[in-house]
Amino acid sequence: MAICVRVWEWSETSQTVCVLTREHGLVRGLAKGSRRPKAAFSGGFEPITRGEIGLITKPGRELAIVTHWDLTWVLAEARRSLDVFYGGLYAADLAGRLIQDHDPHPGLYGALSDCLARLPLGVDSAVLGFQWAALDETGHRPELWADVRTGEAIELAEVMGFDPHLGGLVSDPGSGSNASVWRVRGETIGLLRALARSEKGHTGDDSRAARLLHAYSSYLIGKPIASGNALWGPLDGLVGAGDERATARGLRRSFR
Repeated sequence: MAICVRVWEWSETSQTVCVLTREHGLVRGLAKGSRRPKAAFSGGFEPITRGEIGLITKPGRELAIVTHWDLTWVLAEARRSLDVFYGGLYAADLAGRLIQDHDPHPGLYGALSDCLARLPLGVDSAVLGFQWAALDETGHRPELWADVRTGEAIELAEVMGFDPHLGGLVSDPGSGSNASVWRVRGETIGLLRALARSEKGHTGDDSRAARLLHAYSSYLIGKPIASGNALWGPLDGLVGAGDERATARGLRRSFR
């Protein structure tokens, strides 16, 4: 089984695809003749769909050969709701950017499948759950209980400091002289702590928490994900992980 992450036109008759599989991770392949009427690709390729796929990989070749595709699941609500559509695209794109090709992450595949199924029930909640799972699965889980510089425990406060460069909370919530730290509402950190503990019925603004993790993920990747901007608005000033001070200045007002 595979989830289609992205599709590009290769020629008048063929496409290149990027799929996430449970056993082989992210795979990019060439589907020769997939745009022909009688091609062996049932249902066609479309982002955020799931299907049975056949792949032939060869050492030294960037693209696998896609031998067949049998579409088995479509997120129908994405054709009726732009938020659901963008939420699905964002989750798929985030998954594709956080891992390397051919690096299996069964947990990430399962989390993406679960997110896509839950999107019609609430976009922000479904995406937030996936963001956390994706960061955790790929080793980027932020530290939410202790100062990442000193290791000392941090209690919830009205305003808290988050340093994206160090990957978690710091005791100093940020000031004009500490531009690398984002100021974040304590209730947002409380929501993320509950999410990390897998606590049900947590309270808080899922949208604000999702935007924070979107900013953090974008910082790690080096650029914002366009579908995330469509959901929560642009991350003004985000310039990539190489310039954390400029990044923090641009995002300072985002999470208060």
